[in-house]
Amino acid sequence: MELQSTIEFMGTYFWIFLSIVLIGAVLLILYLVLNYNSSYSYCNISSQVECLNDSIITNSSYTTIQISNKNNLGTTIYFENNSIKIIPNYGNSSYFGVCSPQRVYSGSNFICKVLIKGSLPTEGSQFTSKFNIFYTLCSKCSNNTEVYPITGSIVSTIKYS
Repeated sequence: MELQSTIEFMGTYFWIFLSIVLIGAVLLILYLVLNYNSSYSYCNISSQVECLNDSIITNSSYTTIQISNKNNLGTTIYFENNSIKIIPNYGNSSYFGVCSPQRVYSGSNFICKVLIKGSLPTEGSQFTSKFNIFYTLCSKCSNNTEVYPITGSIVSTIKYS
């Protein structure tokens, strides 16, 4: 008799147990999908100038692109104004910025920053761009006229500030 009542109970309320399991599975899948960052980010230059990190932060007024680098050239380098040029893969525009500090000793880090008026696409989308960093070699960092370019590329996720 107990087995029969158990079977009747399960037959009657099975759909409730099945619904609870399905809702739990859907919530678990949504949680995992929404918290999984499927985007990737990389920054690449050359072995002489190592790209350490990049970030792209936007708001309704402007976008800041910042690239952290390390001088592995074996000599001190110097940056003039407009020492970085960003060339996004969309549109026909390019944007200039500055690298600081202006004098970077061998083995030291430096940051290049570009400000773009207006915001880029929405937060979470990918930003792909090529860039050029322009530097001069310096022993005394004066009377240097030859500017050397280094070309690199970045792919980064846009963050909203």
